[in-house]
Amino acid sequence: MTKKRKNRRSRRTDFATVQEVTERIISGGADYLDENIVRLMQASGELRDEREFADFTLDPRQTLAAAAHHFARFRRRLSRAARRDKDKAAMVYDDYRIAALEDLDTPQLREEVRRRLDRFVARAQHRGDPDKLEAAILLSILLAAEQRVTKKLVPLGICGLMTVIYEDTLDRAMAEVPDAQEIAGEELTELWRSRRMEEDMAALTAVTKKAKSLDDLERRITSDPALSLAWRCQQPHLLKALDHELVVDLGADFVPGYFTAEEATLAMDRMEEEHLSKPWHLSRYIMTVALLYWLRSIRDVLDEIVTPERQAEIASGLRTAGQRVLESDDPERRALAPHFLAAAESVANDDWPASNRVLISMYLVSFCERLSDLESFSPQWQRLIHRMDENL
Repeated sequence: MTKKRKNRRSRRTDFATVQEVTERIISGGADYLDENIVRLMQASGELRDEREFADFTLDPRQTLAAAAHHFARFRRRLSRAARRDKDKAAMVYDDYRIAALEDLDTPQLREEVRRRLDRFVARAQHRGDPDKLEAAILLSILLAAEQRVTKKLVPLGICGLMTVIYEDTLDRAMAEVPDAQEIAGEELTELWRSRRMEEDMAALTAVTKKAKSLDDLERRITSDPALSLAWRCQQPHLLKALDHELVVDLGADFVPGYFTAEEATLAMDRMEEEHLSKPWHLSRYIMTVALLYWLRSIRDVLDEIVTPERQAEIASGLRTAGQRVLESDDPERRALAPHFLAAAESVANDDWPASNRVLISMYLVSFCERLSDLESFSPQWQRLIHRMDENL
């Protein structure tokens, strides 16, 4: 899969020579830089797709370390901006990325980028994209050690080319550095996922449309490095989205391997015996406390009843369900195939199944099936169910 750049223009049919571009720059006069620098710095991102930059990358571990180091300083600003305004969040992220790239900036890096820019200009000098040529010429000038166009060094973080290279290197770091998520931390990892989500999910949806079977889908994903990264990156999102589908839309009849009514009763009995039956226990009065202990009861039961053999059985059932949605005529249901593949992998490989969100969701669906016979519940459980309904 070739990673698409945001705001990519349609393929050009007009070309220019270096001489023509140079004349355009000269004709701009004294105001040329002020009027064009923002446009050309953004346009330079398109140079990433040229052969001179196809293999260019920063050091993955150093890039990840810089990103993690500066995230601590920008974390609150990023969080506040994300809640208030999308454009503001993008501006704060730009500031954050500029700071991270400052840590990676060296004279050697600038000179290497200049050499590649000059090679591109030489190759495209007789027939090149005029915007790319103009951006490459200007950027090469601004990165020169002795340049006098500006009074101080131009930050690498305002150059579209360098921001694209930075993001690509961060992707590589998250994919290749063994302890990447530990270095990044939970919040930065989630920010990385969210910035990739739209593109990753579009890629996974596209490959799902081509797949002939769930095994074929798995082969297509694992054989393509970019798809494989998208798959690993978005697994938490895939599992979270499937939670809703399992509980709300698909129903207990859809997925083999659900828990029996007797097993669904075990956590209820434990919850009542240890908490709801005690008049003084806070779970009888505070919903958040009740839900906390309810989840703990479910995990205790799953820890007892989910054996490795049961894990393998449920994972197989999830793969069967994935094949079923892949064969569906409904595009929305067919698009759930990667979600089931992720769920099957999660269940099969989890060393602590009691904490597995897929198993917990499946257990809750079995519990929900029992709600049709609410009158058989104890008075304490009936009150708790009514309170849950009021809070949903």
